[in-house]
Amino acid sequence: MKAYLLIQLGPGADGPRLADEVLEVPGVGTAARVDGPYDLIAEAETDPVGLPALLSKIAGLRGVLRALASPVAAGRA
Repeated sequence: MKAYLLIQLGPGADGPRLADEVLEVPGVGTAARVDGPYDLIAEAETDPVGLPALLSKIAGLRGVLRALASPVAAGRA
């Protein structure tokens, strides 16, 4: 399954470093720094059972406040 990961960073967190670290997490294909309520958005491919572990790895990175997933709905809108 494909999911978008919405990541908030803490004050003073190093966004470029964290984007690189997120990209090193197995299953993550892209990561981009963005403006708005989230600081990074990543795209990941994993099975539904592995999604909580993937989020846990990202949430455990130094400087990450929270990470949540928005799975891509199957089919067309």
